[in-house]
Amino acid sequence: MKLRLIGISSSPKKRSTYKLVEIALEAAKDAILEEKSDTEIESEIISFKGKRIRECIDCGACLKRAGCILKDDWYECMKYLIDPVPDGVIIGSPVYFYSVNSQLRAFFERTKSLFKKDWYEKYPLQIPNWTNTAAGAITTGYHRNGGQEHAAANIIDWFLNVGFVPVGCFRFKDSLGSYTEKPKGYTAGTAVADNLSVDPPILVDEIGIYVVKTLGARVGETALRLHLGDAILNKDNK
Repeated sequence: MKLRLIGISSSPKKRSTYKLVEIALEAAKDAILEEKSDTEIESEIISFKGKRIRECIDCGACLKRAGCILKDDWYECMKYLIDPVPDGVIIGSPVYFYSVNSQLRAFFERTKSLFKKDWYEKYPLQIPNWTNTAAGAITTGYHRNGGQEHAAANIIDWFLNVGFVPVGCFRFKDSLGSYTEKPKGYTAGTAVADNLSVDPPILVDEIGIYVVKTLGARVGETALRLHLGDAILNKDNK
């Protein structure tokens, strides 16, 4: 059995956000292998560093050309989520002004061009089926309460709107014993990158790293269960 995990770091830098996505993906892989050690896992991180992603301008040209016509790096990044559809996705964003950064917001907006078949039956592009893909959100900012949860909600809203299966940071396994003494991330992996003497700054945030690992593990566990359940349903329907 093979599972595919994709991480996206929307930061224009390859520092704290990228590192957190990397940490989460490793935790996802460990959780999968803990449950099913013979699983083959493919993973990749897409960084927005050096990428140009324009905002949707609602031009309507995607109806005539079957896809977004804006010339930039949007599809180069998006294709990892649709060709083929992965089993698990982790998206990380820096928090600049109490929300996700503008590149990630533009990335989300442009997804509109993939869903035109919902409104126009003859539209030639098939809608990507993300309904069996586990998804988790990660955000990092300079202050502990600098908007990380608000930004994470933006990511989770997108997951819900386009069909992913978003997960939070609660793990039943951790609830046995001393779970109440451990830090929690609730709906997302949120972290603080305020120590600029360390590179990347996130490395000193033990609480943030813990909840990010927990989120990654939840993505891995859920991705495995969705994959196995889908395989059983497909077998029964044949």
